[in-house]
Amino acid sequence: MCPDSPSRGRYGRGLDVGYYDFATEYQVHLSPLPAFRDSSPEEYRQTVADLIGEIEEEGRKKREGDPVAGVEAVLSQDPYQVPTRRPKRSARPVFHFHSQEAKESLWGELKAFMEEYRSAADALQAGEMEAIDRFPEGSYRPQLPFLGMPAPPRPPSPPTRPLEIEESEDVKRVVGRGPVPLVEVGGRMRSGSPDHPT
Repeated sequence: MCPDSPSRGRYGRGLDVGYYDFATEYQVHLSPLPAFRDSSPEEYRQTVADLIGEIEEEGRKKREGDPVAGVEAVLSQDPYQVPTRRPKRSARPVFHFHSQEAKESLWGELKAFMEEYRSAADALQAGEMEAIDRFPEGSYRPQLPFLGMPAPPRPPSPPTRPLEIEESEDVKRVVGRGPVPLVEVGGRMRSGSPDHPT
């Protein structure tokens, strides 16, 4: 609803309702920053003016003497105009640092992290499973190659019936058979000999 456009009531009672008829007015108390709480109003205003002057001077140095666009130039621009300069496509920096010492320290830590990770990864790929505990904290272990499902265990050989064999010059003949072995299958005892089916 626009501030200057009255609106009729919800049930068509013909009441003219303005934008500020349902507004609540609040009184806001502005307090100085905690660092300047003990300063007088004149001292506080002067401190704020000095801070603004320092910021303007810093911006003037960064612009290297170029003037600012100004309010009129900013307001005259079309916000929907396509940029005339292409955005940067360079890679993002790995670190953001404020000094050369911080840069060297961060790159040294990254180099040590990568060396520790590569050493553990190579050992793990070579089959040293104890290398799992050597990965640096915060890293992800590489996936090991899939070697297939392990072969199922070989079933035990069926029990055999002992035989008594008599040997002559060129002949072997069975002269006796031992007892038929019993095998437990599904909780039931069954004969392991085809000569004695259950």
